[in-house]
Amino acid sequence: MSTPPSWHPDPAGSGLLRWWDGAQWTEQLEQVPAAQPAKKAPSRRSHVEATPAAVVTDPDTLWQATGKPLTGVGVGRYRLTAKYLFFEKGTLHSRSQQVPIHELYDVDASQSFQQKARGLGTITLTVRRAAGDERVSIEDVPDHREGVRAINAAAHAERERLQVRASTSTVQYEGIHPAAASAQATAGGDDPIVLLERLGKLRDAGVVTDEEFEAKKAELLSRL
Repeated sequence: MSTPPSWHPDPAGSGLLRWWDGAQWTEQLEQVPAAQPAKKAPSRRSHVEATPAAVVTDPDTLWQATGKPLTGVGVGRYRLTAKYLFFEKGTLHSRSQQVPIHELYDVDASQSFQQKARGLGTITLTVRRAAGDERVSIEDVPDHREGVRAINAAAHAERERLQVRASTSTVQYEGIHPAAASAQATAGGDDPIVLLERLGKLRDAGVVTDEEFEAKKAELLSRL
């Protein structure tokens, strides 16, 4: 039985294809078609590089959460450190900001029926600025009660630190012995008006910044 006619590599070594008619080689030659390069499958490395980098936990982070809205739009990301609460909210157009935690007051937790079913909640807090209070919501986050605890604890600790710093700066600026300053405070040195006057002197002397002065001023005026 003869072999069916077909194209085969030229036995003469021309690099072309020669036609075998089933009985003999003919003079018909044809260029070897160029091999099509095989499509390269995407490597794991290229896939990883195309994927947004995973969030690396900062060692200074006290608490962090990512919002999980039902619609999946406007996802918020939040991170708390010993000095700032960072906000990042939005999918297409992110809007980021940071708030000094000593400006945070009235931190409350709430949970709707829908959020409860999904294990989420909302944290509402007041940012006390020199220009006035501002209400801020951290919405649809897991562990919202832990967030309230962490924010309250950090804000309280930072306010105490700043108060100690201001008191220490006052002692150094006015040349008062620490023991005498402590006795003076016991005798009525915590009067808001007196503290405000001292704070103004510290600002004028460059010991405290305008931002620190306004924050402390708001706190002192709230006592009146």
